[in-house]
Amino acid sequence: MTFTPSLPRHPAAPAAELVAELGEVLTRSGRPMVAARDIEASTIETSHGWPAGCLQAGDTTVYACQDPAGTGLLVEITTKTTAEAAALTITLDGRTLHPAAPRSA
Repeated sequence: MTFTPSLPRHPAAPAAELVAELGEVLTRSGRPMVAARDIEASTIETSHGWPAGCLQAGDTTVYACQDPAGTGLLVEITTKTTAEAAALTITLDGRTLHPAAPRSA
C-alpha cells in the first residue's frame, strides 16, 4: 500500500503572473530587487614580495597591502568603466569619501 499525501490543487499560474506576484511581495517588503554581485577574495604578492588582499567584484578591483613608503595600509581601488566608478561608494569609519556629493535621483 502506498501513501500519497493530499496537497491542495491549484491551477498552474502563468510565469508572468508569478513574476508579478513576486514583485508585489518585494514592493511590500520595502526591499529593492537588485542583482547580487559575485565577489571573489584572494591573496596575492606585491612587486615588493609582500602579501596583499584582492577583492574582485564585476568591473571593480580592490587591493589592500602595506604602503611601500611606510608602515601604513594602502587601499587601491580600480574600475574598468566610468559607470562602475560612478556607482562606487567608499566609506571610512562611517564617513562617505566617494561620492563626495549625494547622487541625484
